[in-house]
This record gives sequence, C-alpha cells and structure tokens, in this order.
Amino acid sequence: MVVPPSVTNDVAPRCSGLGDSSLAPLPLNDRWRDCWQCLLHHFSSAAGLLSLNDSWRGHCSLPGSNPQPPTPNLQLMHVLQSFSLKGKTALITGGAGLYGRQIVAALAEAGARVFVASRSIEALEVLAADHRSDGLDVTALSLDQGEESSVLALRDELKARDAAPHILVNNAVARTMKDGFNSDAATFAESMRINATGLFLVTRAICEIMPDGGSIINIGSIQGIVGPDATLYEGTTMDGMVPDYFFHKGGINNFSRFCGSYYGSRGIRCNCINAGGFLSGQPEPFLSRYNARTFLGRMAGDEDLKGLIVYLASDASLYMTGACIPLDGGYTAK
Repeated sequence: MVVPPSVTNDVAPRCSGLGDSSLAPLPLNDRWRDCWQCLLHHFSSAAGLLSLNDSWRGHCSLPGSNPQPPTPNLQLMHVLQSFSLKGKTALITGGAGLYGRQIVAALAEAGARVFVASRSIEALEVLAADHRSDGLDVTALSLDQGEESSVLALRDELKARDAAPHILVNNAVARTMKDGFNSDAATFAESMRINATGLFLVTRAICEIMPDGGSIINIGSIQGIVGPDATLYEGTTMDGMVPDYFFHKGGINNFSRFCGSYYGSRGIRCNCINAGGFLSGQPEPFLSRYNARTFLGRMAGDEDLKGLIVYLASDASLYMTGACIPLDGGYTAK
C-alpha cells in the first residue's frame, strides 16, 4: 500500500483531478487513494504513458509538500488500458429502460462514442442530451426492431456517419403478452417477431459493418436459464408466468453461442449477460421472497451491470466468447 508523506494538516480537500473541488473534505488517506485512482485513470486513458513525475505534478499536490510517487507498475497500467473504450463506437438497442440506461452510461463513461436506438426516440433524445451535458458522446437514433427496413436504415445511417460499431449491445425487448399465459396467440407471435427475429436481423445487419475484432453483448435474463417460481408473486398483482419471455430469453443464450462460432473467424466475440431482477418499486411480499432467493439479499441496482458491460465490450475480454454469464446476486446459484 502506498503511504503518503506526512503533512501538517490531517484533512485535505479532495483532489481537483476528480473534477469537483466543491466536495466535502476527506481524511487524508481517503484523499490520497482517490488521487491515485485519478492518476491510474489518467494513465489508462492516455494514448501513451507520460512521464510519471510530470503527470503527477500537473495532476495534484498535497498542501505544503512535493510528493514523489513510487515507480508505477507498468503491467498494471497496461491492464487498465485494456478496459478503455476510447476510439471505439458502440450501438445499444433499447437504451431508455431500467438496464439500458446504465449500459449507455457505462459505455460512454469508458470512452466510447455511443449510439442508442429504439422506437422511444423522444425518451432517448432526453437521455442523450443529459449525457452530452456531462461531456459524453451519446446520440439517439430511431429503430423499430420488428421491421427489417428500419434495421437496415439504422445500419446505413451508422455507415453514413462513419460510425460502424465496434460494440453491439442487443438490449431492446418488447413485452407483448399483457395477460400472461392466457394472452392471445397473436401476442406470442408478435413477441417472436421483435424479440427473436428482430434481434437476429439487428445482429446480422450491424455485423456486416462491424470491424473485425468487435464485440456483441446480448442482454438475457435469469428467466432464460431457470423456470419461473410462482410463489414469488403470491399475494401481489404481479404475474411472472409470461411464456414468450422465457422462450426468447432462453433462446438468446444459444444464439449467443451460435454467433460466437459464426463470427469467430473475424475475431468478433459474442457473450450473453443473464441479468437478475431490477429493483423498481416491487411490492414488499415479492421483494422479501426474491431477496431471500439470492446470496446477496437484494435485487440489482443502477450500477450493477456497468462493470461487466465494460469488460465484455473492451479488449480485456479478447479471449471470452460464447459465454452466458449470470449477473444475479447468486439467484441462479442457490
């Protein structure tokens, strides 16, 4: 552990390199750690390593001192660089929903130029504007995943913008069976047209322009790898017995393996994240039962997908493909 040099004051302001000098002071040790996090981020995002001492002096200095940090671990710096998405373009479908918002944020915060596409263009425009106000590169585009002409128009729009995606996140989903198992058969067919056929069409069209070495990330669900537990919903108005969702979320796992095989010769990877339930105002009876089914005792929150998304999108996962990864707090392992 790095120990900072002693200084006369035991509390120092948060490092200005974090971009907000108005934050409350932190204990010196915490402040030092944050400073090093900034320094490592600086090195991981730079095109090439700068002189450590020059970078350090320009980054921050402790009050009344001239710290000289130890020689950096260049292997560590290289690993951090492999997670950077700078210079890469990402497309995410359906980015205005519960998981979509944090996926967009993760890709943009890691440095990618991000395009987010769905039928909810107004909501996406607001989302993209919010990110741009924070200095991130996010653009909203229109997509009706159930219409091949719309899929091809999106592909052509990206190509015209010189924005062939290195990263595709298939996140969009349509929930068409409003009455669960007793819904009209046409609603099941509609679900397959969008959630199965549409996902295939998006993947095929975008991979036509995706550079070799890219990454496809499919957003699946725990409901694609285990059966429904009807007891979770007892005493609530919730209905989790929706057959189309289990059907296409089960299929997306093996489709991910297929794409890993099909595109492997181009160095394009394809993996699937089987996400657990997202905390969004569920009634207490459901919540207490669901939480008890997990190792961590909770549902997913606003940050829980971000790390895995960046890993699978980045060069840190160059040797991972065809993997179907539960991200569920231990729900499916229990």
